Amino acid sequence: LPIYELFHQAFTDVQCGGPEMARAHSDCALLLVWPVVSGPFAAKGTGKEWDFSCLEHYQGSTVMYVGELAGRGSFPASSQTCSVAFQRKLQKDFRCMERVALPNWPFVQDDLS
Repeated sequence: LPIYELFHQAFTDVQCGGPEMARAHSDCALLLVWPVVSGPFAAKGTGKEWDFSCLEHYQGSTVMYVGELAGRGSFPASSQTCSVAFQRKLQKDFRCMERVALPNWPFVQDDLS
């Protein structure tokens, strides 16, 4: 099984998907873990980053993001785990209630926010 299938089967009922799934489940929390642009649910050919598209389609009020925010890692003003467009929309449309430190790979500063 692919790793994304193992995660949600091992811990809880997590619906894997892309922007359309985010829109369909706006009554639930949106969890994005290292929402890099590539992968099985990438929005290819749309001209928008996948992570940004998920936020754009999501109509709910709770977003949980696991990854690195700009300015906190090895690359100033960028992130190794999400797009700049995603970060701007996240900061504009949502308020961070809590940030939890996580174990990290070298040169990466991930947290749960």
